[in-house]
Amino acid sequence: RSSADEPMTPPPDVLRPPTPLLHGGLEHPCLYSALECEGALLDGAIGAEHGFVRFREHSTSNGPLVELWPTAHGDTQGRMLVTLGHQRISDGEETCPAYADSEVPQIAWPALRMAAVAFVIDELERVLLTRRPAGMRTFPGAWVLPGGGVEAADVDLVQTAMRELEEETGLAPNARMGVSHPVFALWESCFPTDRTSWARARDQGKRPAHHLVAFVELHARSDMEVVLQTGECDSACWIPIADISQWCEDLEQSAHCSARATFSTAAGTDPSIDESELRGVYPTSGGGGIARGHLWAIKQWHRRKLHDQRKACDSLTADPQPEASPEAE
Repeated sequence: RSSADEPMTPPPDVLRPPTPLLHGGLEHPCLYSALECEGALLDGAIGAEHGFVRFREHSTSNGPLVELWPTAHGDTQGRMLVTLGHQRISDGEETCPAYADSEVPQIAWPALRMAAVAFVIDELERVLLTRRPAGMRTFPGAWVLPGGGVEAADVDLVQTAMRELEEETGLAPNARMGVSHPVFALWESCFPTDRTSWARARDQGKRPAHHLVAFVELHARSDMEVVLQTGECDSACWIPIADISQWCEDLEQSAHCSARATFSTAAGTDPSIDESELRGVYPTSGGGGIARGHLWAIKQWHRRKLHDQRKACDSLTADPQPEASPEAE
């Protein structure tokens, strides 16, 4: 049955047309693997793998509906090619936590939930990160991009990201300023973040958090005031994107993070945040670090920007120089 015929119940689920996604005769619990992403690339520095899928979004009475297809599916009309990533530490082992579910196939696992996060950039090309309080059920103490789950009243994923951003930080930026496709990447997010803890949670009758996260590019001014909702995030910081991307490249050599961060904190919290909290992939030995998928998205955005700049430079180099007009001589 086509996903368009599936009943929608809030919060919206990720639907996977046009055919059942199978692995060894069973529906595969890892979305990335089920979609057989094309052009898979391993980023060993942060423990992530990504490839390409076809993406389409609809507005419905129960919020945005997201559909994903393998790239090999013939019909591409209205389906954007988007990068999809998930956790994978090395070539030799499947380390996406959802893989643990394949070991207990007798249980029907619920579908992924949809979420959107705000990739907020200021005019200095810094990105806004927030820290999740230590008491949060998922990703406690992690530095993340602001965001959350899709709600039935949301028109699209951009609205989800903007709503969550304003709720958590008080910022209401321009959504599509110079951005043709605000959703620039997708990430299969899992918590707990390792297979052993994921399987233990299942054994205890708990439901691990399994989401498809859309990264939405938004723009804000650096002079906009950040007012944190401390129940959702207890600190925030602006960090140059180029610095974070370079730090990711240096992780394999255990280099220092050189990010020059400027911090903004909520009233009543410590205004001096140790930069070491940001170093590394969450969870670090100290419990901090940037969540893997969010670190990956920052790196993806920066690579895309550098690629676009190179294309623009190549185009200028390839264009013949106009001849001087007689008036100029």
